[in-house]
Amino acid sequence: MGTTPSIPSSSTTTNTVSSSRATFAVVTILLAISGDTTVLPKIRSASDIEAALHRIAVDAQVEDCIQSTELLWTPTDPNEVLTKRDILVDYPDLVFI
Repeated sequence: MGTTPSIPSSSTTTNTVSSSRATFAVVTILLAISGDTTVLPKIRSASDIEAALHRIAVDAQVEDCIQSTELLWTPTDPNEVLTKRDILVDYPDLVFI
């Protein structure tokens, strides 16, 4: 499976503001699947994400196949704002969807 950017360290710059301001979010899904040979498409759109998740769901239906999962997101504080500039600095290879 392709790599997904990890959550930035605590040194990442995010702005703390009123929760009414719009923000970007970076979501990372980590899966450990035994014996998996799933080939995922390059993610360039929301439909690519949907297709990849569907492919994982179909391939992972074997009993005890999924060993662990983790869902990470940033910003974690509801009052933090992650700007497009923050994302471009911290995740230069990330594709905006």
